[in-house]
Amino acid sequence: MSNLNLSQSCITYAAEKPSERVQEYLRNSVVSPNQLSQYTSLQSFDEKVPADRIPSVLEELRLYEDFCVKNDQYIEANKCVKMIETLQKQEVKISEKTIKNINQSEMSELEEINLQQFKEFNEIWDKTIEEYTKELKQKEQELIQQHEQQIHEFDESIKYIQFPKTKYSTEVIQLRYLLEQLNKNKRYLESHDVKKRILELEQRDEQKWTAIFQQKVAVKRVQLLQKQKAELQALQSKLENQLQLKIRTRKQEMNKYAQWLQNMKQELSVTQGLELSRIMVQGEKRNVKVEGGQCNSSLIVSQNYSQLLDVSRSYNSPMNGNQSSIQN
Repeated sequence: MSNLNLSQSCITYAAEKPSERVQEYLRNSVVSPNQLSQYTSLQSFDEKVPADRIPSVLEELRLYEDFCVKNDQYIEANKCVKMIETLQKQEVKISEKTIKNINQSEMSELEEINLQQFKEFNEIWDKTIEEYTKELKQKEQELIQQHEQQIHEFDESIKYIQFPKTKYSTEVIQLRYLLEQLNKNKRYLESHDVKKRILELEQRDEQKWTAIFQQKVAVKRVQLLQKQKAELQALQSKLENQLQLKIRTRKQEMNKYAQWLQNMKQELSVTQGLELSRIMVQGEKRNVKVEGGQCNSSLIVSQNYSQLLDVSRSYNSPMNGNQSSIQN
């Protein structure tokens, strides 16, 4: 407190020649005569006391109040009480502002941590999904290459397969027997016609058997392709399910984190409300007594108050446990 004009009575007691009772008071007081004269000017009181000086000024005002009462200076004591009340109100406002600033700072810190963790969360999951997608594509490509190799081996094996011996029709067998009989009887002109007929029928039967064999090979190839297609579809379905599981896990973790953040904000808001209520209740108390030269006012905001509300006490974010979910 500065620019305080001493009252005449205060000058008499504290600045000129203190009486014997005043001298005794000053000897027993923890406040020096200079302090007493500086902080007990009651004619014109400067309410703009620095926040860090309010506790000490209140202490000195209470000491001076006791001094005035002991010396029957009741008007001065009454003025002192009003000053104390004014300072106490100022102290309450400062305390409220301090608490609001602390909580605002904590909320800002929480938001900053939230943005950072959210960024890290997305980076980790984006990388995880990307790597997992590549892994699934690799498995799919490996199966496709395996199928291509199987088809190649199948086609190569066909080149070395010997066609089965043709099973000729009954008509061909009968004509061959007839040809033998004609040759025995030297009926060669007829044999010529029969032989020509036999060749035509044999060619027909051979083409028929070749077509049947080729059809069987084609059927086997189609069956192999169908089997490969079914295997590929099954693998793709399995891989897609695994990928969707990862995506659902990511969404669940994000929802858990969002809920945690909401709970933290609510906790900070409740804490602020409780602290402000406590300050308002305590602000109604007046004339807090000084014991042992120390101020008993519970309105003084501790310099370590921020540690009591330190957001880091609850910053064990559920995101810290995401690594196990991501790796699964």
